[in-house]
Amino acid sequence: MRLVPNADYVGDATVQFRAWDTTDGAFNGKTGVDASQNGGLKAFSSGFSTGTITVTDPLVVPPPPPGPSGSAEGLVFTYKQFIQFQTLTGSAPVFDEELYLLANPDVKAALEQGEVAISSGAEHYLRFGIKEGRSLVPLFFEVGQITLADCFDETYYLSTNDDVVQAIAQGAFSSGFEHFLQFGLNEGRNLSRYYNETLYLETYADIKVAVAQGVFSSGLEHYLQIGHVENRVASGLFNAPDYLLNNLDVKAAVDRGEFVSAFEHFVEIGAHEGRLSVLLFEEATYRQQNPDVAQVVGNTFVSGFEHYVSFGQQEQRNPSAAFDESVYLSLHLDVAAAVSSGFFASGMEHYFRHGQGENRALS
Repeated sequence: MRLVPNADYVGDATVQFRAWDTTDGAFNGKTGVDASQNGGLKAFSSGFSTGTITVTDPLVVPPPPPGPSGSAEGLVFTYKQFIQFQTLTGSAPVFDEELYLLANPDVKAALEQGEVAISSGAEHYLRFGIKEGRSLVPLFFEVGQITLADCFDETYYLSTNDDVVQAIAQGAFSSGFEHFLQFGLNEGRNLSRYYNETLYLETYADIKVAVAQGVFSSGLEHYLQIGHVENRVASGLFNAPDYLLNNLDVKAAVDRGEFVSAFEHFVEIGAHEGRLSVLLFEEATYRQQNPDVAQVVGNTFVSGFEHYVSFGQQEQRNPSAAFDESVYLSLHLDVAAAVSSGFFASGMEHYFRHGQGENRALS
């Protein structure tokens, strides 16, 4: 059974239905059935239920389903922040050949052209890379002038892709980020809450057709290459037209060519400034809320984030405007106990490692 509404119909439609025991001899699928005679020995039950369906305006983009935080979208912990957190807590990323060469294109080019007497990226790293302070992961790798590490969320990606978790456990990949770079991008997997493949394709029929015809491997490829420049909306977390309307300085910078899009500004600068409270850690907000930290950034600490990871989280300081440490611990007493026992340094650490994937509420 389905509803075929009039072309201009918007609203709720209801249907009442009763149980049927087939004793009246009617065949399944028959129309025009009279169920007014019901109850007792009749074929139809006296009780009934009501079903409701909502018909929405096709031009209105529906909101995305609730995210792992229990809010409309949840929060983002970027790959750059994740790697910094791991490094500051003594869990630096392991060496991976593919990622090392992506992070160091000069080494990759030298290997391909035979300019150096080394056989691999691993050999280069051991002989030269460590002394040179080379990065193990491509934190500045770009697609369509968007730095992927500024918008990819490692633990979100793993919490939404069980097959990737299994592949990592089997040694096929060193991280979710590696899988994303090799396969996830072309497959249109959501790299974080900044992007929703289903929403994007359902919103823009022209892109859906282009993907079906093989012009783009996924909606995500289109968004990173073109869509963000066209100010297309790819999630409920970020709306480019609204962002430009509410941040005229950003619009002016985009118009001057300093940024190719509102999204580029947002992921590189705006999110960290707290222009929209979507990051699990906001550098500007943390410094503003903690003037004692602001005074020592640039001297004792490179950034507010370094202070937070090293001291602030243990002191139960809030990492952003959207995450309240004390509220999170009060809502989840098992997490509070785990923090007290030293399994996690903070509720914030629990949230990005497990809480978001467990649909833990933030408020």
